[in-house]
Amino acid sequence: MRCPAALRYVVAGSSQRVNAFRRDPATGGLTPIGCGANRKRPACKRRVRAGRLRRTGPRGRNRTRFSGRIGRKALHPGRYEVAVVATTGSRTSAPRRASFLVVRR
Repeated sequence: MRCPAALRYVVAGSSQRVNAFRRDPATGGLTPIGCGANRKRPACKRRVRAGRLRRTGPRGRNRTRFSGRIGRKALHPGRYEVAVVATTGSRTSAPRRASFLVVRR
């Protein structure tokens, strides 16, 4: 059995982080090419919200274990994007994004 993945990040001060997960639509992130009207169009960049994790942590390097579940809900296989935003008092950081793939066991 594989150990869970981890989200690693560095923050300047003690803060609360929100990890927002978004999933590519069922088409795998691409506009359907079978239709003549869509053949020359750019790839679809739409993402569907999959959930959020809220964590607090100290200043410096942080790591959040991620088992492929948000609460009790398991993420379906597919490509996802996570955006991490840190907040301290009234200050909010710019979102940092990374993508990953969830595979079927």
